[in-house]
Amino acid sequence: MPLDLPFRDETGPRRSAPRVLGQKPVVLAFVYYGCPMLCDQVEQGVVGVLRMLSFNPGRDYEVIFVSFDSRETPEMGG
Repeated sequence: MPLDLPFRDETGPRRSAPRVLGQKPVVLAFVYYGCPMLCDQVEQGVVGVLRMLSFNPGRDYEVIFVSFDSRETPEMGG
């Protein structure tokens, strides 16, 4: 993934990937918040797999769900 790719975080403004991704390892899950079925299953699957790890999210790594629909808002991501 190009590190100059712009992201919009939950606060709204566009940010560069390094600023969003930080210094920890990151799990990026690309989803569509308005998806009626499959994306919810993807989100649940990612969370289920991460629960099996001995690492702690937020401390050892970051998990970021990214919507690939520019019309969606952070509030839609839950």
